[in-house]
Amino acid sequence: MKRPAVILLIACGSVLSLLAAIALFRDRRSPEDHFNSALAALNRGDAAGVDEAFQILERRPGFEDHARLLDAVLFLRGGRPDAALRSLSQIPTDGPLRRDVMLYTAQALHAQQRVMEAWSILQDLVAEHPDDVDGHRWLGAIYYDLGANDAAVYYLKRVSELAPDDYRPHHLLGLIASDFEDFPTAAAHFRKLLELDPPDELRRTIPLKLARALFAMREYDQIQTLLRDAPESAESLALLAWCSQNEGDLDTARSLMDAALALDPQQRDALLVKVDLISLDGDPEDVLQLLQEAVAAHPYDQELRYRLALQYRRLGREEEHEAELAAWNSVTERIMKLSNLNREAIARPTDPDVRDQLADVCESLGKADLAKMWREAADACRRGLSAASASAPAGDAGSSESPAAASSQLPPPAEAPP
Repeated sequence: MKRPAVILLIACGSVLSLLAAIALFRDRRSPEDHFNSALAALNRGDAAGVDEAFQILERRPGFEDHARLLDAVLFLRGGRPDAALRSLSQIPTDGPLRRDVMLYTAQALHAQQRVMEAWSILQDLVAEHPDDVDGHRWLGAIYYDLGANDAAVYYLKRVSELAPDDYRPHHLLGLIASDFEDFPTAAAHFRKLLELDPPDELRRTIPLKLARALFAMREYDQIQTLLRDAPESAESLALLAWCSQNEGDLDTARSLMDAALALDPQQRDALLVKVDLISLDGDPEDVLQLLQEAVAAHPYDQELRYRLALQYRRLGREEEHEAELAAWNSVTERIMKLSNLNREAIARPTDPDVRDQLADVCESLGKADLAKMWREAADACRRGLSAASASAPAGDAGSSESPAAASSQLPPPAEAPP
């Protein structure tokens, strides 16, 4: 009774082996093809087919380094940059994988916040490969992290030229233009981003950023068209209320304002619409109370504080007017200081001190996220300067400048911006 079963098992095993052999025979892809396919899949966040590539590469003499590179990228995508660097260090940098080793080493160093070391490798990469999209993209991101926006714009524009279907450079370029109130440029990049099929998260958030740029340009009709099908939020309703108010449709403005405040009672733009509408025919004391509540919710908002100071003056309350005007002046001075420090950060892209000052000013303006970003940028600069100092030859009497000081200025991009 057992023998037929054994024979059947052997027969099935033979058939499976035959099918596997046929599959291998039909798979005429070279080891390079398997490697490139697996690497592209990992870069998309897809591990499908990677195991098969490992098996093929590990069995083929001369492709052990290709398997090591896939290992490194797997570690990198899994949040283990230290393990990735160990794998990458075993691959010769003078062989056919030099470009990939440089790119993924830079990514692993960046993940460890060793930003200046990553920057140095990427500079070499784009010097050797002037049309390398990933090298330019990562350099743009690093310059953006360091607050060196001019250089970031140069590299990001190069990415958009080399990869016109990539939405990512337009995202950062739009944010940079918005930060510097270049709203037509910001709007152009946000529009392009939306045309390039971005992920759902950006498709939800970018219309609002575009709408704010359009509002600064007084393109009210375009805002209404843009936000008509966008997800409803307190911010979108408040912007639509602004548009209706500016077009003289006060009833619609009031309705949209009420809807926005129902979702978020402290929504800044909706509060300003409410101040304007009440100021038309309401009690001045009601306007004052609303402005006091708005300033309490947004203590670093210049416009709200200035309006509160003016309202105190209208009501003849000079002492409060002077105090609120002083508070407005204090906020204005800090915002001006922030703007000046931003320009310094652009001119001195590896200076940690100016980034610490930026973090201090951001904290004084309630911008906790920005303060954190500048603290991290300052730390990255210090690590880079320490690495430069540690690697410099000792006792170099021919130089009057310390290695750290010499590294305080990044050289221009490999191809200087026009």
